[in-house]
Amino acid sequence: MCGAARKRPHRVLLEEDITSMLQDDDDSEDGLDFDDDSLADPDFSPELETFEDNTSTLDIDVDSIIETLESNHESSVPSPPSAETASHGPLPSSAQSNQSNKTATKPTKLNLRWKKKSLQVNPEQLRFKGNMNLGTELLELETPIQFFFYLFPQELIKMISEETNLYQVQTDPNSTFRVTEMDIRQFMGVE
Repeated sequence: MCGAARKRPHRVLLEEDITSMLQDDDDSEDGLDFDDDSLADPDFSPELETFEDNTSTLDIDVDSIIETLESNHESSVPSPPSAETASHGPLPSSAQSNQSNKTATKPTKLNLRWKKKSLQVNPEQLRFKGNMNLGTELLELETPIQFFFYLFPQELIKMISEETNLYQVQTDPNSTFRVTEMDIRQFMGVE
């Protein structure tokens, strides 16, 4: 009989094993679990401006919220197995005991309930509060291509061309392919 044709013996999974496998989400396939975490992402900078709504004030009792969350967390922690189930149940292997120790130290997740509610925003919060006057340089521009070259000056197009060629040399030093400034302008659709 061929080794590939052999059937592997089935292993019976206990309910605890299934629960621990479902709750064990430490390993992300894409590694992007904490993209918006300021500790994991050094480029993260929180919004420096805060919007204040002067028309309404909310009284939030943070202490009561913390107490509620802690009491919910304590009530959701599973109780240890009784002596009766421990004496009659099968002995776990070392891999299973390591897995159960890992899940025992991991805190349980909170179950949050989202409410569907229409967004109520004060119109004052949405009003643009920046400078509404255009500079004389912008007022003198007449055509769309002039606006484009105001935002993408010739120096920027030259730098894009040089950096593209630098990357090409770094990836394949033997290549004779080069990108000109005209190529970049054609790629952008302005030539």
